[in-house]
Amino acid sequence: MKVIHSITHKQAERITADHLKEIHFEMIEELQRNNEERSLTHTEHYSMIETVISIEVIMKELVFPDQYMEWKLAHGLDLAY
Repeated sequence: MKVIHSITHKQAERITADHLKEIHFEMIEELQRNNEERSLTHTEHYSMIETVISIEVIMKELVFPDQYMEWKLAHGLDLAY
């Protein structure tokens, strides 16, 4: 018997936001490691920064403004990179 699960638009947005947060977190960690170890090329480093910023822009559209600001202040890219 095949069971088909259906999710709502709101659930899909939540799942997307959760996965983007996880990817964002992992990329920020990699950037921090790179600051210590210099394990990335300049091209890889700037590509990761662009991706992190892109995720932040998408997150701004996916979540409520107050939730976004709270998340951004806690986990957003520090422009010191």
